[in-house]
Amino acid sequence: MPLALEPQEVLVTYEHAATRTRWFGGRGRHSCGRERRRVSRFAGDKIAEVWLWDDGYQAAHELVFSFDQRSSE
Repeated sequence: MPLALEPQEVLVTYEHAATRTRWFGGRGRHSCGRERRRVSRFAGDKIAEVWLWDDGYQAAHELVFSFDQRSSE
């Protein structure tokens, strides 16, 4: 299953952007999906800082997104 992102809410000001996004992904027989919140702070035309909050199960996330190919078996 390829990675899929579904934006749910977006709030933008001159200095910040906040998003709530649902994401889904899979590798082999493992899959997971959760919500992520992200706040970015801009400095000029660049992203200066990013904060992430993920309502997820860390072990499932690591099975899907790990670079260790053995986890996909």
